[in-house]
Amino acid sequence: EVFKYFSGFIVISLFSLIFSLTGYSPNELFLGTLYFIRFISYVAFFIFCCNLTSQNITLKDKFLNSLIGVSFFAAIFGWIQYFVYPDLTSLKFLGWDDHLYRLTGTFLDPGFTGVILGLGFIQALAKYLEKKGKKLFLLVAFLLVSAIFTYSRATYLAIIFGSIALFSFTKKLKAVPLLMATLIVIVLFLPRPEGEG
Repeated sequence: EVFKYFSGFIVISLFSLIFSLTGYSPNELFLGTLYFIRFISYVAFFIFCCNLTSQNITLKDKFLNSLIGVSFFAAIFGWIQYFVYPDLTSLKFLGWDDHLYRLTGTFLDPGFTGVILGLGFIQALAKYLEKKGKKLFLLVAFLLVSAIFTYSRATYLAIIFGSIALFSFTKKLKAVPLLMATLIVIVLFLPRPEGEG
């Protein structure tokens, strides 16, 4: 059932890849095919997880709690990287992007780290809305601030739209302006040392 949401994009992507046969080199086509395969594998993994957890509520809770745990440790390691090794420009010769004063964590990429932190934030926020509690609130705040320090615009958008979807699902849309104001305030007061950060 979940597959129908992805099928249109997969068909368009496949058509685009086939259309690319006319104007790109074999090396570029090979890279494009690898990206397409990677996307298909992500979709397949997502569908597998949805099917697996929809049949078992206990497993679903474990799965979602694991996501929060992974996000928490990604944030911890991200902060270690941010304070110990904030300048990744020396890794450019190895093919990495030259990030400076951005929380990249063990992924060495603010986009990937931001996705993990953003997903964890959304799940922790959902848990907080359900159960409340000071520890959950602190976890939500920690993951949000950590995600913001990636300086990743895609992460910001994911957090905004994911939160709006969550608030609309839980019928708490009045919280959206508060979240937007919080994000704006945090972004305005982010430190701006030299570099992209």
